[in-house]
Amino acid sequence: MPVPEEKEFVMRHCFSSCYTDEFGPKEIRYNIPWSMQLYCKRHCLEAYLFCWKEGSGWSIDADYEVKFVGKRKSFGVKG
Repeated sequence: MPVPEEKEFVMRHCFSSCYTDEFGPKEIRYNIPWSMQLYCKRHCLEAYLFCWKEGSGWSIDADYEVKFVGKRKSFGVKG
């Protein structure tokens, strides 16, 4: 079985507050809808990447990098 071509994309969204359960807009990348969510739980900030493709018989392996950029401080997470 041939190895699929590796595809990369970038999504950016400026969230209004980290104290709400907020979704970014759905964006189409390679004909697949994606969105981001920022969620604050107690003193923990969580970022999620959602794939909204429906159906079965497919899968996606993903590596990600999330960067939080502020006026005074910035940091990132990879996985």
